[in-house]
Formats: sequence, structure tokens, C-alpha cells
Amino acid sequence: MKKVIFFGCLWCLTFLVQTSFGQDSLLLYLKFDRDLTDLSPNGFDGSPLIPLDYPSGYCDEAIKIGDNTTDGITINGEVFDRLRDFTISVRVRIDDLNSNNTLISCSNLQVADELVLSYNAVDDDLDDGVHLIIRDDRHIFQRDFILGDMQWHHVAVTRQEDIATLYIDGNQIGDPLTVSDRVLAVAFNGFIIGQDQDCLTGCFEPDQSWAGDVDELQVFSKALSRAEILQLDCLRSSTNDIGLPFSYNLQPNPFTAQFSALLPPLAEVSYELWSAQGQLIEQGQLRGSSQQQISVGEQPAGIYYLRLTDRKSQKTATHKMVKLNN
Repeated sequence: MKKVIFFGCLWCLTFLVQTSFGQDSLLLYLKFDRDLTDLSPNGFDGSPLIPLDYPSGYCDEAIKIGDNTTDGITINGEVFDRLRDFTISVRVRIDDLNSNNTLISCSNLQVADELVLSYNAVDDDLDDGVHLIIRDDRHIFQRDFILGDMQWHHVAVTRQEDIATLYIDGNQIGDPLTVSDRVLAVAFNGFIIGQDQDCLTGCFEPDQSWAGDVDELQVFSKALSRAEILQLDCLRSSTNDIGLPFSYNLQPNPFTAQFSALLPPLAEVSYELWSAQGQLIEQGQLRGSSQQQISVGEQPAGIYYLRLTDRKSQKTATHKMVKLNN
């Protein structure tokens, strides 16, 4: 199977289902497109510890956290302060495996590890996989080595009261964990991306930085469902992706094994179905006047992109398709 990996995109559009979540629960949204501007309504812009590099990311640019104690971003701790339920959604790629690859660290004057999200795959003293620390209490999700493959992945962690759930690339990893349901207490300057705070705003240790790239960070003030998490993605497009010159219908979406394409008479369309990781899954031709099935039942659940091209005008349209478990 031919594989094409996208190391960037010309423009990206994030889908937020406003009827169920979005502006009412979105606390922070950093795209890292050569700046640290918060695109939520709250204005929680980040500040770099030192000037950062902005390499090509999952969608446009990302930030790079080196294997050091200097790279990182500070963000207003009010994002997590007084928060109980939350969702953290982020695109990540690891360059080097550390004893503890720390993605998010939140602290206050009394507790250094008020909230920590990290990954471990090399330290024999810690179980491999994603770690969530709340109030100095470490919780380890089901053992996995997914993030250690040095590829882009979508990580989402939710807490609803005392239940924490981990999703990687749209799939739940293991069983939910029972955690503290305490309201978080984070100092104004106690939210840092990329370093592990052993004291408020500092005391960083070697081999505990993220050591990789970070893109599309979003924080919500509620625990999103898996269906909602699957909608959190940037849509890859191209300069001529302005829509087809006729009406058509794709259904159902989300789907399980297959979905239908209904085109008008005389329409001729080529299609490509891509995975969120940039793998070409299927391609073919569609003709109008009849409902045609596109079947991908053997593929895993997750996010896919359907690129349609009108063979006459060469205009294109891209659609996000969400596949559920069969």
C-alpha cells in the first residue's frame, strides 16, 4: 500500500461541534503556528521560556521541545485552577525517549505535581505508558508503547469526577482509572508545557523534558465523549479545495463499515480515502445517478479524510469521515 506522510498543510480547519461542546467549554486552544496565541475566547497566550523552534507539525507548524531543561512554555494557571472535569487534547510526536517525557506540568506553592501528563517507556522503575499525576498521586494507564514510535499521535485525556480515561488516535486505551476528584489548585504561573516542575516554575531535571514536537493543544472544562474527541482534528486541504460544482450526499457519518455517496446524473468524481496518519487507504471512481458504497470495514475505528475531485473541473472537496467500531 502506498503511503504518503504530510509534514504540514496549507491551511487547517478545526471542527468543534457547537451544539454539544465548543466555545462554552473550550478553555485553551494553541495551534503553535509560529506563535503562542490562544485561539479560545479566554486569551491565555503562552510565553516561551527561551525562543522556540517552529518545525512543520501535524497541521501547519508545531513547537519543538528539546532534550534539555530550557525549552518550554508557561501559560496562565487559571486554565486548570479550580477545575474538576476536563479534557486535554493534543497532537504529539516524540524525538527521544527520556526517563519521563513530560508534556504538561501544573504546580502550586505546596504541591509540585498538582497535575502532570507524561509518557514513560525506558525507566524500569516506572510502568511503560501514559502517566497522569493528580495531587502527587501517580496513575498509570494500560501499558503501551504507541507514542514511542516517533510518529504523530492524537492524545486525549479526560477526567469526569473521579474517572480518568485515555484515548490515543481516537481509541480508548485500557480501562478508565479511578483518580482523585479534588478540584485542581494551580498557581498563576504554575502551568508549563514541556518540562517537569519539581518546584513551582522550575527545578527542572535532565531527561524529564518532552523531547519532541507538540501541536494543536486544546483544553476543555468538561470530559468529552469519544465521539466528540473524534471530531477534534484539523482538516487537510489544498489551494483548489473550494468544493465541487454540484450538490451531493455522503451518509452516514459517523459510519461503521461503509458509507454511501449519492451524486447527480452525469457527474464523474475520483476519490481518495486517507487515514489521519497520512496513509492512502483506498481510491477509485464514482459516477452519478446511483448510490455507491465505499467499504472500509477492515480498517480500525478513527478519523479518515475523503478527498473528492470532479474530473471535469478538477475542483476538489475534502470531508472528515469518522469510523466507529464494527
